[in-house]
Amino acid sequence: MNEPSYYGETLADVYDDLYQDIPPCAIEALAEMVGPGDKVLELGIGSGRFAIPLVRKGIQIVGVDASPSMLDLLKEKPEGRDIPVFLDDFAKLDKVEGGPFQLAFCNFSSFFLLPSQQLQSDTFMNTSRLLSEGGRFVLETFYPDTSRYYKDQPLFVNDFKNDSEVMFEASRHDSINQKVSCRFIRVSQGDIRIIPVELRYCWPSELDLMAKLAGLELEHRWSGWDKSSFTSGAFKHISVYRKQTAPV
Repeated sequence: MNEPSYYGETLADVYDDLYQDIPPCAIEALAEMVGPGDKVLELGIGSGRFAIPLVRKGIQIVGVDASPSMLDLLKEKPEGRDIPVFLDDFAKLDKVEGGPFQLAFCNFSSFFLLPSQQLQSDTFMNTSRLLSEGGRFVLETFYPDTSRYYKDQPLFVNDFKNDSEVMFEASRHDSINQKVSCRFIRVSQGDIRIIPVELRYCWPSELDLMAKLAGLELEHRWSGWDKSSFTSGAFKHISVYRKQTAPV
Protein backbone atom coordinates (compact mmCIF):
# COMPACT_ATOMS: atom_id res chain seq x y z
CA MET A 1 0.00 0.00 0.00
CA ASN A 2 3.00 2.32 0.23
CA GLU A 3 3.47 2.42 -3.54
CA PRO A 4 2.99 6.04 -4.73
CA SER A 5 0.49 4.89 -7.37
CA TYR A 6 -1.67 2.86 -4.99
CA TYR A 7 -4.35 5.44 -4.20
CA GLY A 8 -4.93 6.50 -7.80
CA GLU A 9 -4.85 2.99 -9.19
CA THR A 10 -7.40 1.83 -6.61
CA LEU A 11 -10.14 4.32 -7.35
CA ALA A 12 -9.47 5.81 -10.80
CA ASP A 13 -12.60 4.18 -12.23
CA VAL A 14 -14.87 5.92 -9.70
CA TYR A 15 -12.85 9.04 -8.91
CA ASP A 16 -14.84 11.52 -10.99
CA ASP A 17 -18.06 10.05 -9.67
CA LEU A 18 -16.97 10.48 -6.05
CA TYR A 19 -15.24 13.86 -6.37
CA GLN A 20 -16.74 16.29 -8.81
CA ASP A 21 -17.42 19.80 -7.62
CA ILE A 22 -14.75 22.25 -6.51
CA PRO A 23 -15.55 25.77 -5.34
CA PRO A 24 -15.02 28.42 -8.04
CA CYS A 25 -13.13 30.49 -5.47
CA ALA A 26 -10.43 27.77 -5.43
CA ILE A 27 -9.68 28.35 -9.09
CA GLU A 28 -9.80 32.11 -8.61
CA ALA A 29 -7.41 31.98 -5.65
CA LEU A 30 -4.84 29.99 -7.61
CA ALA A 31 -5.24 32.06 -10.77
CA GLU A 32 -4.62 35.27 -8.82
CA MET A 33 -1.14 34.00 -7.88
CA VAL A 34 0.16 33.85 -11.46
CA GLY A 35 0.70 36.33 -14.23
CA PRO A 36 0.84 36.12 -18.04
CA GLY A 37 3.33 33.52 -19.19
CA ASP A 38 3.81 32.01 -15.74
CA LYS A 39 4.06 28.23 -15.50
CA VAL A 40 2.19 26.19 -12.90
CA LEU A 41 2.93 22.70 -11.59
CA GLU A 42 0.22 20.55 -10.03
CA LEU A 43 1.34 17.70 -7.77
CA GLY A 44 -1.22 14.91 -8.01
CA ILE A 45 -3.02 16.25 -11.08
CA GLY A 46 -5.31 13.22 -11.18
CA SER A 47 -8.25 13.60 -13.53
CA GLY A 48 -7.77 17.35 -13.91
CA ARG A 49 -10.41 18.66 -11.49
CA PHE A 50 -8.28 21.74 -10.82
CA ALA A 51 -6.04 21.75 -13.88
CA ILE A 52 -8.74 21.90 -16.55
CA PRO A 53 -10.54 24.97 -15.09
CA LEU A 54 -7.15 26.70 -14.83
CA VAL A 55 -6.33 25.85 -18.45
CA ARG A 56 -9.65 27.44 -19.42
CA LYS A 57 -8.30 30.64 -17.91
CA GLY A 58 -5.27 30.48 -20.18
CA ILE A 59 -2.86 29.29 -17.48
CA GLN A 60 0.01 26.98 -18.47
CA ILE A 61 -0.29 23.82 -16.38
CA VAL A 62 2.18 20.96 -16.06
CA GLY A 63 1.01 17.96 -14.08
CA VAL A 64 2.61 15.10 -12.21
CA ASP A 65 0.93 11.98 -10.87
CA ALA A 66 2.15 8.55 -9.80
CA SER A 67 -0.92 6.73 -11.12
CA PRO A 68 -1.03 5.74 -14.83
CA SER A 69 -4.78 5.15 -14.57
CA MET A 70 -5.43 8.65 -13.28
CA LEU A 71 -3.37 10.17 -16.09
CA ASP A 72 -5.29 8.03 -18.60
CA LEU A 73 -8.49 9.45 -17.13
CA LEU A 74 -7.16 12.98 -17.66
CA LYS A 75 -6.16 12.26 -21.26
CA GLU A 76 -9.65 10.94 -22.05
CA LYS A 77 -10.99 14.46 -21.57
CA PRO A 78 -10.69 16.81 -24.57
CA GLU A 79 -9.29 19.64 -22.45
CA GLY A 80 -6.87 17.31 -20.70
CA ARG A 81 -5.19 15.85 -23.77
CA ASP A 82 -2.79 18.74 -24.33
CA ILE A 83 -1.71 19.21 -20.70
CA PRO A 84 1.94 18.11 -20.30
CA VAL A 85 2.06 15.40 -17.64
CA PHE A 86 4.77 13.30 -16.05
CA LEU A 87 4.37 9.91 -14.43
CA ASP A 88 6.40 10.50 -11.30
CA ASP A 89 6.41 10.27 -7.52
CA PHE A 90 5.98 13.83 -6.32
CA ALA A 91 8.39 13.20 -3.46
CA LYS A 92 11.08 12.94 -6.17
CA LEU A 93 9.98 15.06 -9.16
CA ASP A 94 13.11 14.05 -11.04
CA LYS A 95 11.21 13.46 -14.31
CA VAL A 96 9.45 16.81 -14.41
CA GLU A 97 10.45 19.22 -17.17
CA GLY A 98 9.28 22.67 -18.18
CA GLY A 99 10.34 24.69 -15.15
CA PRO A 100 11.10 26.85 -13.39
CA PHE A 101 7.54 27.26 -12.14
CA GLN A 102 6.05 30.35 -10.57
CA LEU A 103 3.45 28.29 -8.72
CA ALA A 104 3.14 24.69 -7.55
CA PHE A 105 0.13 23.33 -5.72
CA CYS A 106 -1.11 20.12 -4.13
CA ASN A 107 -4.79 19.86 -3.22
CA PHE A 108 -7.29 17.68 -1.43
CA SER A 109 -4.83 16.46 1.25
CA SER A 110 -2.94 14.49 -1.41
CA PHE A 111 0.25 15.50 0.40
CA PHE A 112 -0.78 13.28 3.32
CA LEU A 113 -0.74 10.21 1.05
CA LEU A 114 3.04 10.32 1.39
CA PRO A 115 3.65 7.69 4.10
CA SER A 116 6.60 9.20 6.00
CA GLN A 117 7.95 12.48 7.29
CA GLN A 118 11.06 11.98 5.16
CA LEU A 119 9.05 11.70 1.93
CA GLN A 120 6.95 14.71 2.88
CA SER A 121 10.07 16.73 3.60
CA ASP A 122 11.57 15.55 0.29
CA THR A 123 8.48 16.88 -1.49
CA PHE A 124 9.05 20.34 -0.07
CA MET A 125 12.72 20.21 -1.05
CA ASN A 126 12.12 19.02 -4.60
CA THR A 127 9.19 21.35 -5.20
CA SER A 128 11.26 24.29 -4.01
CA ARG A 129 14.01 23.23 -6.41
CA LEU A 130 11.59 23.58 -9.33
CA LEU A 131 10.25 26.99 -8.28
CA SER A 132 11.56 30.31 -9.48
CA GLU A 133 12.70 32.80 -6.86
CA GLY A 134 9.59 34.26 -5.27
CA GLY A 135 7.52 31.32 -6.54
CA ARG A 136 4.80 29.86 -4.37
CA PHE A 137 3.90 26.38 -3.14
CA VAL A 138 0.24 25.99 -2.09
CA LEU A 139 -0.94 23.10 0.06
CA GLU A 140 -4.55 22.20 0.84
CA THR A 141 -4.79 19.70 3.70
CA PHE A 142 -7.20 18.77 6.43
CA TYR A 143 -6.43 19.97 9.94
CA PRO A 144 -5.87 16.89 12.13
CA ASP A 145 -8.75 16.50 14.57
CA THR A 146 -7.65 13.59 16.72
CA SER A 147 -10.80 13.87 18.85
CA ARG A 148 -12.74 12.07 16.12
CA TYR A 149 -10.64 8.97 16.85
CA TYR A 150 -11.73 8.72 20.47
CA LYS A 151 -11.61 4.91 20.39
CA ASP A 152 -8.85 4.65 17.77
CA GLN A 153 -11.16 2.66 15.46
CA PRO A 154 -14.28 4.75 14.75
CA LEU A 155 -16.96 4.28 12.10
CA PHE A 156 -18.55 7.32 10.44
CA VAL A 157 -21.37 7.87 7.99
CA ASN A 158 -19.78 10.23 5.47
CA ASP A 159 -22.43 10.95 2.88
CA PHE A 160 -25.91 10.24 1.56
CA LYS A 161 -25.84 11.14 -2.13
CA ASN A 162 -29.35 9.96 -2.88
CA ASP A 163 -31.90 7.37 -1.76
CA SER A 164 -29.78 4.48 -3.04
CA GLU A 165 -26.22 5.35 -2.00
CA VAL A 166 -24.36 5.82 1.27
CA MET A 167 -20.66 6.21 2.12
CA PHE A 168 -19.12 4.98 5.38
CA GLU A 169 -15.62 5.52 6.73
CA ALA A 170 -13.94 2.97 8.99
CA SER A 171 -10.63 4.21 10.37
CA ARG A 172 -7.77 3.12 12.56
CA HIS A 173 -5.65 5.84 14.18
CA ASP A 174 -1.98 5.47 15.06
CA SER A 175 -1.31 8.59 17.13
CA ILE A 176 2.38 7.80 17.72
CA ASN A 177 3.22 7.76 14.00
CA GLN A 178 0.53 10.29 12.99
CA LYS A 179 -1.08 7.80 10.66
CA VAL A 180 -4.67 6.97 9.79
CA SER A 181 -5.72 3.85 7.90
CA CYS A 182 -9.10 4.48 6.28
CA ARG A 183 -11.50 2.20 4.49
CA PHE A 184 -14.22 4.06 2.66
CA ILE A 185 -17.18 1.75 2.12
CA ARG A 186 -19.48 2.77 -0.69
CA VAL A 187 -22.86 1.06 -0.83
CA SER A 188 -24.71 1.90 -4.03
CA GLN A 189 -27.79 0.07 -5.36
CA GLY A 190 -26.71 -3.21 -3.85
CA ASP A 191 -23.05 -2.85 -4.90
CA ILE A 192 -20.39 -2.60 -2.17
CA ARG A 193 -17.01 -1.03 -2.91
CA ILE A 194 -14.16 -0.71 -0.40
CA ILE A 195 -11.63 2.06 -1.07
CA PRO A 196 -8.48 1.90 1.08
CA VAL A 197 -6.62 5.10 1.95
CA GLU A 198 -3.46 5.39 4.05
CA LEU A 199 -2.56 8.84 5.41
CA ARG A 200 0.31 10.34 7.36
CA TYR A 201 -0.97 13.67 8.67
CA CYS A 202 1.03 16.72 9.77
CA TRP A 203 0.31 19.63 12.04
CA PRO A 204 0.71 23.08 10.48
CA SER A 205 3.82 23.75 12.58
CA GLU A 206 5.46 20.61 11.16
CA LEU A 207 4.63 21.69 7.63
CA ASP A 208 6.10 25.12 8.33
CA LEU A 209 9.37 23.58 9.50
CA MET A 210 9.60 21.38 6.40
CA ALA A 211 8.99 24.47 4.30
CA LYS A 212 11.67 26.47 6.11
CA LEU A 213 14.24 23.71 5.59
CA ALA A 214 13.39 23.86 1.87
CA GLY A 215 13.87 27.62 1.65
CA LEU A 216 10.16 28.47 1.77
CA GLU A 217 8.36 30.85 4.10
CA LEU A 218 4.70 30.87 5.10
CA GLU A 219 2.94 33.76 3.36
CA HIS A 220 -0.74 32.99 4.07
CA ARG A 221 -2.81 30.40 5.88
CA TRP A 222 -6.55 30.30 5.25
CA SER A 223 -9.30 28.00 6.45
CA GLY A 224 -10.75 27.80 2.93
CA TRP A 225 -10.32 28.91 -0.65
CA ASP A 226 -12.41 31.98 0.13
CA LYS A 227 -9.34 33.19 2.08
CA SER A 228 -11.17 33.22 5.39
CA SER A 229 -8.95 33.39 8.46
CA PHE A 230 -7.53 30.16 9.82
CA THR A 231 -8.92 29.77 13.34
CA SER A 232 -9.37 27.08 15.96
CA GLY A 233 -11.93 24.52 14.84
CA ALA A 234 -11.23 24.89 11.12
CA PHE A 235 -11.66 21.63 9.23
CA LYS A 236 -8.81 22.32 6.80
CA HIS A 237 -6.24 24.91 5.84
CA ILE A 238 -4.78 26.36 2.68
CA SER A 239 -1.11 27.17 3.32
CA VAL A 240 0.77 29.39 0.87
CA TYR A 241 4.57 29.23 1.02
CA ARG A 242 6.88 31.53 -0.91
CA LYS A 243 10.42 30.75 -2.04
CA GLN A 244 12.93 33.06 -0.46
CA THR A 245 15.12 35.21 -2.65
CA ALA A 246 18.71 34.06 -2.62
CA PRO A 247 21.08 36.50 -0.90
CA VAL A 248 23.14 38.67 -3.24
